[in-house]
Amino acid sequence: MKYTCPYCGKKSYSFLAKMFAGNMNASGRACPECGRHSVHGLDSTIFSTALMLAVFVYLIVCIRRGQFNYLFCLGLFAGAYFIARLADGLFFKLAKNNRIDVS
Repeated sequence: MKYTCPYCGKKSYSFLAKMFAGNMNASGRACPECGRHSVHGLDSTIFSTALMLAVFVYLIVCIRRGQFNYLFCLGLFAGAYFIARLADGLFFKLAKNNRIDVS
């Protein structure tokens, strides 16, 4: 399944390219058709930030209670990162890149 480029309107992005396009601070992924870079928009950034903040607060609570395990922390952050990228690929649209150093 291909996804639409916000610049040229052609269906040129694969699921993995859309999934790892990056947030608004990233340079994004180049469209194979027009060559312009696309990123995820503000809604994706807010979702990723809220998810990582929830994981961080949960880990702080676990540390305070004395239930701390390095492997658990690593797995929790890796899972949150994967869930955020999966949500980017499935639910959020690509947006135009606002950075001036990337065409």
